[in-house]
Parts: sequence; C-alpha cells; structure tokens
Amino acid sequence: MKNSAHLFLIAFVYLTTFASHGQITKTKVKSPSLNTGVSSPVGLPDTFDEVINGLKTGQCFNIALTSLQLNPTSTAKKDYKVETRHGAGALKIDGKNLVATFNIEAGLNENGSRRVLSTTLKLRKSSSGLVMDIRNSQYYHLIYELTLVKKKNGYYLIAERDENSMTVAFTLSIFKTTCLI
Repeated sequence: MKNSAHLFLIAFVYLTTFASHGQITKTKVKSPSLNTGVSSPVGLPDTFDEVINGLKTGQCFNIALTSLQLNPTSTAKKDYKVETRHGAGALKIDGKNLVATFNIEAGLNENGSRRVLSTTLKLRKSSSGLVMDIRNSQYYHLIYELTLVKKKNGYYLIAERDENSMTVAFTLSIFKTTCLI
C-alpha cells in the first residue's frame, strides 16, 4: 500500500503539473510604436535657403551678372560675333524667390555700341534645382535645373542656353555686402 500511495502521489503531482501548464496561456507582447510627430523627413537647408535665411536675418547681399553671347544676329557689324553683358544690383526676397533689378550694359565690343538695359532677375527653387528667369526689353531667358554653389567668398551659379544660331552663357555671383540704410 505504501508503494501504491507513492505511485498515486507521483502520478497526481505529474498530472497536476501538466494540467496546470496547459491552462497557462502566453500572451503575445506587442512592440511599442513610437510616434515622433514627424510625418516626413526634414530636409537640411541648401545654399539657396542659406541666402534666403541670411536676408531674413538682416544680412545684405548683392548679385553680379556677366554673360557672353556668341553669334549675335541683331547687329550689322559682327566681326568677332561676340556680345558681352555685365551688371550688379541688390538682392531682395519676394515671397520664396530671390529678386534683383539692376542695369546691365550690353552690346558688341568691337564697334562700341553699348546699351544699358534695365533687367529683372528672379531665382526660385523647384523640385529639380533652381530656376532662373532673366528679363529686359531686349530678351528673356528661363533656365531650369541650376545649382547654386557655395564657395569661400560667396555663391556662384553658371547657366547656358543654346537657341538657333546663338549660345548665351551666364555667370552669377551672390556675395555679402554692407547694408546701407
């Protein structure tokens, strides 16, 4: 009877262990979800944004333009087929655009027929880079996919355009200047 009591006790402990283990359910643990409050990645400011922020914080910038046109078609004397333009003016903010209105000298070097043209230059940001819109009474150009490059002494932009029998190349320089009241 002692043996059967031991066997019965061992069997009882063995069965209760398996029965109680079968009733314990393991709940799945959910990994916590983090809500940072940011719906899309934040982009770092580029060189265009640096100039905009500089103007907003009270810094002053000027812009200088030089351009070269090869094969001009609108003049009688065109021995070298080269027309140059240059000018400079103050840079301002217009909404999200950079705008400058200044006079440029344009004309052929070999015959001295230089003219002064009041020119408006607008730079704006697009998804594929910068867009330059330059207009005056003689011509206008709209050039896409440009990049403003930061150098030690300022910001530079180079653009070119081919049309029919001419090529125009622009070099723009944006630099800090003293603010005049």
